[in-house]
Amino acid sequence: MPRSPWALPMHQAGGVGDGYVLMETIEELSQSLKEGLELNQHITHSMVSILSSFDQRLSPSFAPSPQDNIEECVSRFEGSSLPIAPKDRDDKFLMQTQNIANAQENIEKTLQITRLIVSHYDFCHQAENKLAKDPAKDFKNYISYIDKLQETMLFFKNNPWLKDSEGTLCSAENALKGAMEKLAIFFRHILTENSTILAPSQLLKMLSNISSESQKSQSHEMTQNVILRSHTISGNSSEEVCDAKMNNFTLPMLILPASCFYLHEVAKRMTSCGYDKECLDIYRDVRSAILEHMLEKLGIQRLHKGCINDTSADSADLMVSDWLKLMQASVQVLFAGEHTLCDKIFEGVDPYRSICLISVIERSMNTLLDFAETFLSRAHTPGNLFHFLNMYSIMHDLLPEVQSMLKGTQCAKLFHRYSNIFHMLNQTSLKIFWTLDQEVCKVEAAKTFSQDCHIHPVTNHAFAYVKALSSSQYVLEKLITIESPEYDHSQSALSTKMSQILTSLISKLEARSRFYKDHALAHVFLINNVHFLILSIQRCNIQHLLGEWLQKHQSMIQQHIRGYLHASWDKALNFLDVHEVMSENSQSMQTPLTWSVLKERLKMFNSTFDKVFQKQAHWGVHDAQMRKTLQKAVMESILPTYSFFFNKSSQALERHQHPKKYIKYSPVEVEKLIEQLFEDKTC
Repeated sequence: MPRSPWALPMHQAGGVGDGYVLMETIEELSQSLKEGLELNQHITHSMVSILSSFDQRLSPSFAPSPQDNIEECVSRFEGSSLPIAPKDRDDKFLMQTQNIANAQENIEKTLQITRLIVSHYDFCHQAENKLAKDPAKDFKNYISYIDKLQETMLFFKNNPWLKDSEGTLCSAENALKGAMEKLAIFFRHILTENSTILAPSQLLKMLSNISSESQKSQSHEMTQNVILRSHTISGNSSEEVCDAKMNNFTLPMLILPASCFYLHEVAKRMTSCGYDKECLDIYRDVRSAILEHMLEKLGIQRLHKGCINDTSADSADLMVSDWLKLMQASVQVLFAGEHTLCDKIFEGVDPYRSICLISVIERSMNTLLDFAETFLSRAHTPGNLFHFLNMYSIMHDLLPEVQSMLKGTQCAKLFHRYSNIFHMLNQTSLKIFWTLDQEVCKVEAAKTFSQDCHIHPVTNHAFAYVKALSSSQYVLEKLITIESPEYDHSQSALSTKMSQILTSLISKLEARSRFYKDHALAHVFLINNVHFLILSIQRCNIQHLLGEWLQKHQSMIQQHIRGYLHASWDKALNFLDVHEVMSENSQSMQTPLTWSVLKERLKMFNSTFDKVFQKQAHWGVHDAQMRKTLQKAVMESILPTYSFFFNKSSQALERHQHPKKYIKYSPVEVEKLIEQLFEDKTC
C-alpha cells in the first residue's frame, strides 16, 4: 500500500540521522505536492478547453468564455523555469479560480441550450401527432400547438448547423400544412353553418325604420332651408348648418357571436402562416354567396341591365323603385353588416379587413351600379328627371357610409366608380332642370279639338312636374347650392323654375283657348285650368314657393270672369234698357210703338237667355266653390237689371191681355236657372 505523503515516519526521529530522515521526508512531501498541483492544473486546462469548445459550437450567441486567457497563462506557467514569486502565485491562483467559475457558467448555459434543442426536437414529434387530429375537439390547445410549432420552425431556420435540422424542419412544415388544411375546412364549416340569412320581411322592416328616421331628419332640414332661404349663403354653407344625420340603429346579426372567436383565431393563424389567400377565398366564397342570395330574395335579378332600355315608363318606375330599395338595403344594412363582421373576424390582421370586405360586396355593388349607369343612358327627358333625382338623393345620403366602408387602395376602384355615377346623376339632373320649363309643356295638339271646358291634359301634365319638384325640393336645393355656386341664392332656384313652368303652361293654355269659336267658352276653359292650378298648389302646401305667381293669377281669374260675362250675357242685357222703358212709360205706354218695342225687347231677351242657358247647361266647372263664384257673378250681372225691367214691364203690360205671354221668366225663375249652370261634373 503506498504511503501517504502526509503520514509521519514509523521510527522515532533523533540525532543527525534522524534529521536526515526528516529532510528526506519533507522533500518527498514537497515533490508529491508539486506533482499533485501539476496534475490538477493539467486536468483543469483540459476540461476548460473541451467545454469551451463545446459551448462555442452549441451556443454561438452566448458571450465567449475567457479560455484563451487561461491557455496563455497555463502555457507561460508550464514553459517557465523561473521560480514563481508568492505574489505571482496568488494572482495565478485567482485567475485560475475565475476561469473555473466562467467555465462552470458556460457549462450551465450549454446544458440549458442543450435542453432547449432537445425540447424543440421533442415538440416537433408531439406536434405532428396533435395537429393530425380534428381542431374542433380541443380548439384552444390545437391553435396553441400551431403557435409553438411556428416558434420551433423559426428556431431550426436560425440554427441550420444542428444535426438533422433540415429533416426536422421539413417534418414541421408538413405538419403545419396539414393543420392549415384542417383549419381551412373548419373555417368554411363555421362560416357556412353559423351564418344568418335575413328574410326579406326583416330587411324591409329595417329599411322602414331607417326611412322614418331619414324623413324626420329631412323634414327638419327642409324647415331650416325655408328659414335660411332669404339669407345669402356665405361662410358656413347650408349643408353644414342643416346636415341631416340618422340615428344609430342596430346592424343585423349575420353570424352567431360565439362563432366570431373561432373565426378570428383561425384567420389569424392562417394569415400568419402564409395561407392568407386560402382564408380570403373561403371567406369570399361563403359570404358573397349568402349576400347575393339575400339580395336575390329582394329582387336584384330584376335589375338586369340588358332589359332597362326596352322597358316602358311604368316598368322603369318600378325598376327605379326597386333599385332605390335595394341600394338602401345593401349599403345601410347588408354591406354595413359585412363591414362590421370583417372588422371582428380580421381584427389586427391588416390589410386583410378591407381586402375581405371588397371581395364580398364588390359583385353586388357593381350590379347596383350597372343599373344606375345603364339607366343614365336613357333619354334625358323631363319624365326621367325625377328618377335621376331620386337616384342622386339616395347615393348622396349613402355617400358617407360608402366612403367609410371603401377605404384603402384595395377599394379605390369601386369607390371611384360610385363617385363617377353619383357625379353623372348630379350633372344630368341639373341639365334637365334648367331646361324643364321649355320641355314640360311640349304636348302634341289633338287632331280633333274637343268643344268643352275640361281640364286640359297639359295642365295635369305640367302640374305633375310642379308637384314632383316640390317633393324633390330638399335634394334640388342642395344640388343647386353645391354644383352652381354662381347662381343667385337670394331667391330659390326651385321657386323660379316652378314659376317659369307654370307661366309657360298659361301661355300654352291661352294659345289653346283661341281654338274655341265661343269666346265665353274660352274664358271658362281658362278659369277652369288656372283655378285648378291655384287650388292644387294650395292643397299641396307649396304656396311659399309660388306666392307671387299665385297673387298674379288669382287676379287673372277675375279678369276671365269679367270676360265670360261680357261674352255671354252683355247681349241679353242690351235688351233691358231700363231708361228707355221709363221714358216711354212716362210719356204714354198706350202708343203702338211703345207696345211693339216692349214686346220685341222681351222676346229678344227671352230668346237670347234661352240660347245662352241651353248652350252653357252642358258646361262644367270642376270646383264647387268656383262654380258658385261664377254663378254669383252671373246673378249679380243680370238679376238687378232684369228685376227692375221686369217690374217696369209688368206695370206697362197690366193693361193688356195675357201679359205672361211676353214675360216668360220671373226674377226668381231666372235665379233658379242660373243656379243650374256649370253643373256638368265630368268637366
